[in-house]
Amino acid sequence: MTDATRKGRVDAGVPWENCLAEGVVLTLVCAAPWMLGSVHARSELVLITGTLAVVILAAVSGRVAVLLKNLMSLPSVAFGGLVLLGLAQSTPLPERMLAVLDPSTSALRRALLPDVPERVGNESAATVPLPPKTISQEPGATRETTWSLFVAWMFFQAVMVLGGGCDALRRLGWFVAANAMLLALFALIQSLTWNGKIYWVIPTEFECSAWSIGGPFICHTHLAEYLNVGLGFGLGFTLGGMGDRRPGMLAGRTIAIYVVGVLALGIITSQSRGGFLAMLGASLFTVMCLRSRRFRLWVGLVAALAMVALFLLALGDASPYGARLSTIVNLTDNAYQTRTEIWRDAVRGWLQHPFWGTGLGTFGVSAPLFIGHDYGVYFVHAENEYVEMLLEGGCVGFGLALLGLAGIGLKARRAWLAAPTHADRALVIGASAGIVALAIQFLSDFGLHIPAISLLMVVLCGHLCRLGAERVAATSPAESGFKTARSWLRVPIIAVVAALAVVIIREAFQRSHCEAVIASAGIPASDTHWLTPTLGIGPLEGLERRRIALERSVQLRPDWTEGHLRLGLTNLAIYAATADEWLADSVPDPIERAEMADPLWLLRLVREGKAETALLLQHEPIQQFLLPAARNFLEARRCCLVSPLAHAELGTLSCLLESKLKPANYVNSVLLTAGGSSELLTYAAAVAIQSGDAPLAARCWRRTLESGDTTWAQVADLASMALSPDQILESVIPENRGRYALMFADRLYATPDNRSARDKFLAVAAARLGGDLDLPLAERLWLEGRAWSELDVREPALRQMQAALTLENSRFEWRKDLIDRLIAWGNPEEAHQQALIALQFSPTNPDARKLVDWTAEAVARGAGPTGSETGNDQPR
Repeated sequence: MTDATRKGRVDAGVPWENCLAEGVVLTLVCAAPWMLGSVHARSELVLITGTLAVVILAAVSGRVAVLLKNLMSLPSVAFGGLVLLGLAQSTPLPERMLAVLDPSTSALRRALLPDVPERVGNESAATVPLPPKTISQEPGATRETTWSLFVAWMFFQAVMVLGGGCDALRRLGWFVAANAMLLALFALIQSLTWNGKIYWVIPTEFECSAWSIGGPFICHTHLAEYLNVGLGFGLGFTLGGMGDRRPGMLAGRTIAIYVVGVLALGIITSQSRGGFLAMLGASLFTVMCLRSRRFRLWVGLVAALAMVALFLLALGDASPYGARLSTIVNLTDNAYQTRTEIWRDAVRGWLQHPFWGTGLGTFGVSAPLFIGHDYGVYFVHAENEYVEMLLEGGCVGFGLALLGLAGIGLKARRAWLAAPTHADRALVIGASAGIVALAIQFLSDFGLHIPAISLLMVVLCGHLCRLGAERVAATSPAESGFKTARSWLRVPIIAVVAALAVVIIREAFQRSHCEAVIASAGIPASDTHWLTPTLGIGPLEGLERRRIALERSVQLRPDWTEGHLRLGLTNLAIYAATADEWLADSVPDPIERAEMADPLWLLRLVREGKAETALLLQHEPIQQFLLPAARNFLEARRCCLVSPLAHAELGTLSCLLESKLKPANYVNSVLLTAGGSSELLTYAAAVAIQSGDAPLAARCWRRTLESGDTTWAQVADLASMALSPDQILESVIPENRGRYALMFADRLYATPDNRSARDKFLAVAAARLGGDLDLPLAERLWLEGRAWSELDVREPALRQMQAALTLENSRFEWRKDLIDRLIAWGNPEEAHQQALIALQFSPTNPDARKLVDWTAEAVARGAGPTGSETGNDQPR
């Protein structure tokens, strides 16, 4: 009997449900990346429906013995443990139990929440409850993440149950490699013809360059992840001959070499540094595992490398991949610094919740509590799956994740050792190389949160675990796995799976419907924009449309924190626009009118005794918009304990709440939860000022300055209106940020009548700049020299400025400033020497030559005219 005849008979015995399930799996794996990575809810609905169909087909197959054995495997137990962890984190607990399991969260609740729920004005509606006593800081997000993990776990079981052996894995490899090659070619063409839109028609939610986009993926790093999996299979086919023992094997290997070349080109031109390193790591893994086949190995690799070199030569300078990849060894790269700082802050957060974490899916809301710097962007993920799991899952979640990876590695090794032929072993190594590449790239990316990547990884792991599993002892024909000795279990299993599928699809459909509703109103997608207190005031018609859409969305997703926050901000914007219209006739000044239309104005009126809450509640705009807004923010706080925006806005509307808390309590809550968000901290300071608490506002401004330089001018202006110079120095300027004292002096006290206050700030700057360690040394020395110079203490000023210029020889503006000061101090000889140095380092700068001539004239005169005396002769 020939091999072809034998294979045909085996295939003829494969049940229809296995064939159909494999077709669905291959379709999902190939279609998922083309749907923008399936990151949108509509695409997720398609994937969930498909995966549940595969799960139902696996239940119909009736392979109960295989299922029961797989359930006890190490990867399955670890994966299921993460699901149980998510359930435990999102389940309300008694107060005493929460205090024992997670003391930090329990203490945070006591610091942020009142003893009893607040009531909104004179509303008759039910009181919004306080956040549930859960380990998770946003239980709604944790439940959604847990559902997704549960679907993935069931899909993983289904792939293992349906099996298919090396033939199924080989077909998967062919489809993935071919699809990855098409993705690489499409991404290259799209980048070369980039018009700012994916597929040339779909606008991106973020500002993207031609090479930061990844074909249909919104980010290039996720494209590299998919290509790396395809590359692993391509290497397996190249080194194993694709398992084809018939004539034409050489042609097949040639095709595989071509695929490897295209995929390597796609990874390189994607400009993903993590993807490039993952490619090298996976290739090294493959070489080490197949080192016994040296001649065949090196022939295939050399051919693939030659193909890559040919492609790169043809591409030329069209892609700046070289400059991008060269930054891998640049340890001072800003992206490295930002990521390592985020990881460091996330680890600090984990130390506060070491065992259970902050809740799966909560990094975007829990990490900001520990991020002390304002980066101007919103970090939804840590860009490191391991760090993110450590914070969200604690030691339990991190340990389960590592246990699952170890289990998959053991299963893959067993599959490799049990493979009957070299082609099969190479295939298993190729699939394992894809897993290795993903594991490496997850060190600098968040691919597991991209459905197209997570789906592919689940399928890969399912196939490898099934190949590595021991055969289930059974009699023929059940030994093939297509029959079961416990057929009586099929009906209840199918019923349970079908019921779960209905519930899961319903949840997915509601998310998809919610996304469609908010998109129809022009509202940004979830988790794409960091919400701030800034009111997007516009035409009332558009605001009303947004409000209707958001009201519908929170009905569909009642535990969606962002939806409640957006709805509350929309109600505030409608109130401000309506109040502005009402005041147009009586208040002609637009600035004054805008101030009176701001809800913060009501807080000041109540504090100053110019209005009573009972009277305010009778005004129609307050009843229609501000009371619902207050309720929206209470709902947002119920959904997420640590939402700083909810606490800040509740402070603004506190005069409309029946609560024991005062505005200062809400501002303190913002200080505990806002991290380094300068915009939220500045807004909290405004709430404190309107409530008459200047010291509390000073604390907010101080934290704002500690988070970065972006809003220092605004802080300086606001602080000068509420505090004296001495109070600013004592309460606002941080001890280790001496530069702010100099910056405040230049902005607030530059006139002669403020000389006394200016000297105080300059003296503080000179004393504290030495501890301003987050500044580069040269800049720190220069600013310190400037402060001494402004105080007319010349010796240390000259010493520090010269030291700064020794470190930064090419800073022409610094040297020119020093020359001006030397001339003013009557030291033209030193000024001339500095001018000659400036000319030496800037020989093509015409101003440098003018400085030399000007200082030479000063030396010849033997006097040191000031800048004002030199008039137009001084170079500018």
